[in-house]
Amino acid sequence: MVDILVNGKRLQVEAGSSVGDLLQQLEVRLDYTVIEKNSIIVSREQFDIVKLSSGDQVEIISFIGGGCGCVPDP
Repeated sequence: MVDILVNGKRLQVEAGSSVGDLLQQLEVRLDYTVIEKNSIIVSREQFDIVKLSSGDQVEIISFIGGGCGCVPDP
């Protein structure tokens, strides 16, 4: 097992785990999601290739829509 930080929280993952393994373990939906490993964005094509090491810092950033649907005053 290796210790990593995910969005600032300590987490243990199996040695040799990839970013993709982590996302699957956490059940993260990939729609509108960006992943950073040690402040570098990981492309979706690399999720299963990029391996996690002890001390890595992973940020999972999900974008969600919203708003009031209001029309601003002219």
